[in-house]
Amino acid sequence: MLLLTGPPGSGKSHQVLQAVRERLASGRFAFRVVAPTATMAEHLRDLFAREGFVFRPSLISTFSGFVENWISGFDTVSAAALDALIEDALAHLDPKEFRSVAALPGFRSALARTIEELSAAGCGADKLDHAASLQVVYRDVEASAGARRMVLDGARLRAAARRIREQGAAGIESIFIDGFFSFTDPELEVIESLCAHSDLTITLPGWQGGEASRERLAAMGFQEQHCEAARRNPRVVLVKARTQDREIDEIAARILAEVRAGRPFREIGIVVRSSDPYVPALSTALERFGIPARFYFASPLARHSLARRVAAAEELDVWRGQTATPPEWVARFGALSCLLPPPTGVDPAEREMAALWRSGASAVRGFEQALCETASRFTPTEKVPFAGFWKELNRVLRLTTLRVADHRRNVVHVMDVLEVRQWELPVVFVCGLIERQFPLYHSQDPILTDEPRARLRVRGVRVATSGERNQAEKFLFDLATTRATDTLVLSYPEFNAKGDETLRSFSLERFLESSPGVQQEQARRVRPVPRGPRPPERRAVILDNELRLWLAQRHATMAPTALEIFLQCPFQFFTAHTLKLEELPAEPEQRFDASVQGKLLHEVLARWIRDRGALEPLFDQVFRETCAREQIPEGYRTEAVRLEMRRNLQRFTGQAVIPGASVSAIEQKLSLPLDDATTLHCRVDRIDSASGGTALIIDYKYSGPQKVAALVKGHEEGTHLQGGIYMLAVKNAGSVLGGMLFAGVRKEPSWDGWHTLPVTIGRAQRCVPQMLHDVMEQSRQTALDAMARIREGVIAPLPVDAKRCQYCACGDICRVESAVGAAAGTEGEQEE
Repeated sequence: MLLLTGPPGSGKSHQVLQAVRERLASGRFAFRVVAPTATMAEHLRDLFAREGFVFRPSLISTFSGFVENWISGFDTVSAAALDALIEDALAHLDPKEFRSVAALPGFRSALARTIEELSAAGCGADKLDHAASLQVVYRDVEASAGARRMVLDGARLRAAARRIREQGAAGIESIFIDGFFSFTDPELEVIESLCAHSDLTITLPGWQGGEASRERLAAMGFQEQHCEAARRNPRVVLVKARTQDREIDEIAARILAEVRAGRPFREIGIVVRSSDPYVPALSTALERFGIPARFYFASPLARHSLARRVAAAEELDVWRGQTATPPEWVARFGALSCLLPPPTGVDPAEREMAALWRSGASAVRGFEQALCETASRFTPTEKVPFAGFWKELNRVLRLTTLRVADHRRNVVHVMDVLEVRQWELPVVFVCGLIERQFPLYHSQDPILTDEPRARLRVRGVRVATSGERNQAEKFLFDLATTRATDTLVLSYPEFNAKGDETLRSFSLERFLESSPGVQQEQARRVRPVPRGPRPPERRAVILDNELRLWLAQRHATMAPTALEIFLQCPFQFFTAHTLKLEELPAEPEQRFDASVQGKLLHEVLARWIRDRGALEPLFDQVFRETCAREQIPEGYRTEAVRLEMRRNLQRFTGQAVIPGASVSAIEQKLSLPLDDATTLHCRVDRIDSASGGTALIIDYKYSGPQKVAALVKGHEEGTHLQGGIYMLAVKNAGSVLGGMLFAGVRKEPSWDGWHTLPVTIGRAQRCVPQMLHDVMEQSRQTALDAMARIREGVIAPLPVDAKRCQYCACGDICRVESAVGAAAGTEGEQEE
């Protein structure tokens, strides 16, 4: 029995693969290869198949698949089944510690992860003496699973180990276990039971997290062979990009440069830490650049169009309130799979169409299996209400993953760092190297914190603490940087989606310190060139006189903020205010966006200024009303937003009163005739009466001091006009102006703007009345010029601030790149 150890890239897997090749070449098939994941097992099958070997796919499997032959009579607890068992346990046990969060799906998911981790470590509920609530739920889940003849992974492996000791290894002479970072106690029990019947070869990387496994294997009699790190010296390039999109575009451009130099796509890989946030962006970008890619990731079956079509089917309205047996519900819902129409009229040889067919076929099979699993929750003859069956089906669809087969050979491989361990590629891109993203940061598990985990370790249960998980992240980074044999490209964005500066990964810093001579480069502005003859560019202007007249009528009344959108980008104004296109509904966890937070802020401050009651109960009431109105689910992010907004409002209300002024109006609606054809409608947050009866206008902004200062500066630059228009509207109503103030509520309270009062108000500029007049006249002229351009039909995508394009809802239909300049060519990328 042989144990191969050594650092990543030391040739351990190479020795295993060579031994497997020798057996395949000589026709000796009494062996098995065990890989950590289904994707890795599939990769090895494809690797040997491309080399010309013919063999049964079952020769290469996962650990779970390998022990299947020794497990009969018990089913594995699926993710959906575990969620249902936990929900039932929480409902009838009602543990006090979990009572406030028991109904949240996110909490059940976290509880399921903890239970799965404990089971995989060989820890039953009987050992959780220091986590009473978790213990009672875990014990109930174990009992309920057993009553349904289901077992968790740890119990399943231990049962397999017992049967292997009793029955032998079914004639398997050699077993190769490769790609694992470490082994759990149940896995080690299976390995120990196999030692008496088969010759085993196991690989294990040399790192702290695998030391316990190495010691156990040595105690079993494994002979350790240490492999020294291979002397690889790939060229290393560090790319710094302004944004994530720029980073991904740079990766695409470098891939195409490699291909033009003669390298096939299949020799290139992209490594990410996890699916979010890079995989969706990579999928879109590689498609835009015409780069074939295979993504080694699965997605929930509920996201497939088939599941969405079923959820929207008219038949569901008819079935509500009805009851049927599970087989009858399976037949009814199974008939709905025809709602996914097969692609027709297109050459099936096209890659996109072939992928669509494979996806549809996989979804139908997955949907049929989901129906069967849902039916198994009930007894075959009981009458199940539609609501009950539909609830369980939704659970299964949500927690069942869909993996579409993709056997193309010449593609770029996109995978997470856990999948890359058995790969070696000439060119590897490792992206997203910023703190808390790659590597990830693991805080303590709130359900099973580090303290009870440490007690479990004293009792021999190997469950990882947050510190050990973070240590493992460093190892994963080292692993990712050893997969390239020719060129390694490391990259990170300087700024996140909010425009805040990112923090470069500390692991990257350590890598650079130990790797002199790394070439550092800045990402370029690149974009794909047209894939055919480019038509002449058209002016983005509406020329039809009737349409221009319609534009003037449509925009006869509007808000100053709408004009500011036009000043930022005419095309954004055209889509949002002329066409009035609606955005896609936000995902539930993304509904508490900046717009909703701003509305909540204004409502709270309006009520507080009017009533002057206690802030905290008022805020909590408005917060609950907002969540109900916007259908915002409870969860970590919602609670984090609530706490942050409450803190910000508490700080601001302590400085909300202007010395020497009193509130005279709240949420005041005013109108301003801009010219004969246009009237601007204003809603002023607050008007204070200052000394001499002058009106001091106040507008709340849920922004930090810097953004408020930029807003004031924008009035001078002609990109903002709200302050000047508000002053014109108040003056038009007969008031004497005392100033215009913008109140920043986020982070530190801030005041900015212009006023004539004999006091200091934050950063606001104290000025003479003539300056207020100048600001108003500049805003009036800016508004008149914007309205003239709107009536002329100007709809060009010409943003003043290109950084704001990443937040624009019109990004998928915008041709801003065409407006600033067209690229020539037929394929690949174009540098701007």
